[in-house]
Amino acid sequence: MNRREFSLMVSAASLLGVSAEGQSSGAGQLVSGVYPAGKEHKAGEGRVSQPFLTGMLQPTLRLEAHETVIEPGAPPEETRNHLHNEIWLMKAGTVELMADGVKHVMKAGDLGLVVAGGMHYVKNIGTDRASYFVLAVGPPE
Repeated sequence: MNRREFSLMVSAASLLGVSAEGQSSGAGQLVSGVYPAGKEHKAGEGRVSQPFLTGMLQPTLRLEAHETVIEPGAPPEETRNHLHNEIWLMKAGTVELMADGVKHVMKAGDLGLVVAGGMHYVKNIGTDRASYFVLAVGPPE
């Protein structure tokens, strides 16, 4: 990932701090504003996700933001890759982020990054709930 791509991700994150109540969180064009948390839904065994937004920043740049909570002892998510980049900001707990075969430990306050195409999974390896905020930035998929 180059500096320009990283700058785009940081700029995308700043969207979450400006007001535009009532904006849709669909896959349309995003506008500056506040995007309230959506309804929590089950995202696998022992895993809950809460969406904030999904949409386009530019015709070829998609942004998704959500929070995930993983219970202790929950099975790991499947190993996968995407066309987009993913950034995780740990809020609580301890997880293992496997990125391209290398296992990393993330705890509250840490930031994890997997660049587009990187094989990865996230697994709660602690004794408490783990929660993290995710920004996914890349082409439409």
